[in-house]
Amino acid sequence: MKNMTKTLFITLIFFAFYKLSAQTELTFSDKPLICKGHRTTVNEAIFSHDGKELITCGGNNQIIIFNSSNGEVLRSTETEGQGSPVNYVSLNFDGTLLVSAGFSGTNIKIRNFSSLTLKTSISDFGSIDDLCFSPTENILAIVGGVKGSEKQVIALYNAETGVRLKDLYVQGRDEALPTTLAFSNDGRFLASGLSNANMGIMIWNLETGEKTTHITHKYDVSTICFSPDGQFIAGGGTDNNITIWNASTGEKINTLSGLNNYVSTIDYSPDGKYIAGAGMDHTCTFKMWNTTTGQMIQSVGNKGPDIMSLHFAPDGQSLAVSLRTYGDAFDVTTACIYKTASSIMSDTWYTMSSSKAGFRLEFPVAAEEKTSKDQYYEYYDYVLTHSYAVYQVRATRYLYSIDDNKRKETVSKKIENYKADKTDVIQSSFTINGNTGTDLIGYKGDIRYHYRIIFVDDVFYYILFSARNTASCPEEIRFLESLQIL
Repeated sequence: MKNMTKTLFITLIFFAFYKLSAQTELTFSDKPLICKGHRTTVNEAIFSHDGKELITCGGNNQIIIFNSSNGEVLRSTETEGQGSPVNYVSLNFDGTLLVSAGFSGTNIKIRNFSSLTLKTSISDFGSIDDLCFSPTENILAIVGGVKGSEKQVIALYNAETGVRLKDLYVQGRDEALPTTLAFSNDGRFLASGLSNANMGIMIWNLETGEKTTHITHKYDVSTICFSPDGQFIAGGGTDNNITIWNASTGEKINTLSGLNNYVSTIDYSPDGKYIAGAGMDHTCTFKMWNTTTGQMIQSVGNKGPDIMSLHFAPDGQSLAVSLRTYGDAFDVTTACIYKTASSIMSDTWYTMSSSKAGFRLEFPVAAEEKTSKDQYYEYYDYVLTHSYAVYQVRATRYLYSIDDNKRKETVSKKIENYKADKTDVIQSSFTINGNTGTDLIGYKGDIRYHYRIIFVDDVFYYILFSARNTASCPEEIRFLESLQIL
């Protein structure tokens, strides 16, 4: 009980600190949760409506559903051998249907989301540039080249049956080329970004089928999104900036700058206060701006491949990015979830409980467990390398009688060994169940090692968290403070 009270107290302090710091601006940890399973580029990554799952699509006709708390693969579908890439996915309004498609237009498929079994297909298009579900009903919007025609068409479909309902737009001579789509949150309006000629954004009222707004722009618009309240629409493209317009009047409201190449993906936060965006700058960097002030508040990443897409989670506390890769020779990361501190602290972690080792501890996912024994000791080892960090626990049970002098001698040697190859070491104490342990924080190169050691009766525990961090992170705090002695 004392240990649980202590952990709760520290956790509350942690939450209070981050709540105060977050009152100014939203920020994400720069160390993401890594989601592995794709062999090639992930073209899109979106959250389920409850935020518990991440839906990704990419090469080899792969669609993978991840647990958004820990990055575990939940289910997937792909063709045998080499399949066509899946470039787009969208989830319908009630989370029961998932549509997917590739550039080729030959694989527009509507599936049951929970089982990924195929329900129906659409084969009208020779090429696809974008698609999205209405947020309020089973209407699917698709933009692309219809078979037998060189013209771009925006068409609406009944998602349950795959029946084409109407063509909202058919490209004429020298008219704009629509390449991207977005619904307003109330489902009343559909917008398309325009390229080549008459660049900008067109918006239609779906209740009347009439075009309500044509926002003109000097540059191609390759990515768009409505603000959550539908009052504004943002777009980015070849001018390397993100522009915010009034969705009704077309008045320019703000310009968000700072990306180093054409803008490939943007998304509004669910509260409308922020926009995140990324461009083809070959640095794996996304940036986030305050939509009111236009001020950039965070830039995350500085090396790696291009970001193909990014999307906020429904609660705004996580941001998913999908990444380009140039081959499958290595175990590369192709999808990541960046989280706020509060999201990390509230995620569902795996509880490792050992009655023999006498402890309970939380890991992001199940750790590798090894036990061994000789005539003097029993060893219980738990090791996990997850995303960017290493989590490690060893419990050593003494099989012979020991006294306080032996305990102190063992602890002193461990401290000396730790300090021998670490720099900037900070030493303090902590207490569990009335037992005092030693807390050590130090650095070896660019890796931070947080090490806790404690004797409880005849068991000696050491717990380690290490990562390329310059300071404490939420994962470190949650892991170390979750320790309970049984």
